[in-house]
Amino acid sequence: MHRMTDHRVAGCIRALMAAGLCLLLIGCPMNDKSKKQDETLNNFQTMLRFSEYGGLLNFIDSDYLKENPITSLEMNRLRQYKVSSYDVRSVVADDDEQGFRQVVELKLFNLRTARERTVLYYQNWKWHDPPGVWRLHSGLPDLGSAP
Repeated sequence: MHRMTDHRVAGCIRALMAAGLCLLLIGCPMNDKSKKQDETLNNFQTMLRFSEYGGLLNFIDSDYLKENPITSLEMNRLRQYKVSSYDVRSVVADDDEQGFRQVVELKLFNLRTARERTVLYYQNWKWHDPPGVWRLHSGLPDLGSAP
């Protein structure tokens, strides 16, 4: 009689685990917006890591760029560095879920002075629908006038 009870308990446990897995998968679908967010952030990080600084401008919202143009001085200053580390420190979603703020710690190696420095890069991303893309509303990393 113990064997029959053990099989029933094991069967119930398997059924509960399967039901829990189904609920987990149903409760956390990755929609198109989430996929595009992951793709956008991965592409942005890759371009930054590989010093494709000119390409980063394609991620910035055009209205933001009109109000906050990136100067040649800023681009030249950024080109002096190679990203040696890109660590996301925090991500906070907007209440309306149409954007999020992300803080990234960048370690930058200065190609001229052979020194590394650390800066916090504050990113503000917004969803644009249509065309169904994420755009940066905070510009490039602020390197200031420090070396």
